Amino acid sequence: MVAKKKDILLVESHLSFDRLVREILHQLDLSLNITSIHRFSQFVWYLGKCPRDNIPTKIILIHRPAQTNAILYLRALRHDEVFSTVPAFVIADTVSEEPFEGEGAAAVFQLPGLPSDLKVILRRIVRDD
Repeated sequence: MVAKKKDILLVESHLSFDRLVREILHQLDLSLNITSIHRFSQFVWYLGKCPRDNIPTKIILIHRPAQTNAILYLRALRHDEVFSTVPAFVIADTVSEEPFEGEGAAAVFQLPGLPSDLKVILRRIVRDD
């Protein structure tokens, strides 16, 4: 039996929080292959250069309006023929689900204050199939 591919694209502007999310994801599943992107320009480049046979199985967007506006990322995904089918999950420091889900988010979560609560959210994302 072939193992199911588990590639995650993580979009987060804060490097320290990026490390925390990566650490928790690896605690949940060591087989995850995680690619991190920190700026919109990197994201656009990634969409254009990622081999079409190696696209991620899930995308996690950490929404911080002043740094990482998930709406822009979701719109870019929606307009890409290949990436538009990849489930994108938003973890937002402020939540109003309508804009995110209207832009194609698979699910929206409130950014928690505790790492243990973040782990619960990430577990739901990783196990969501």
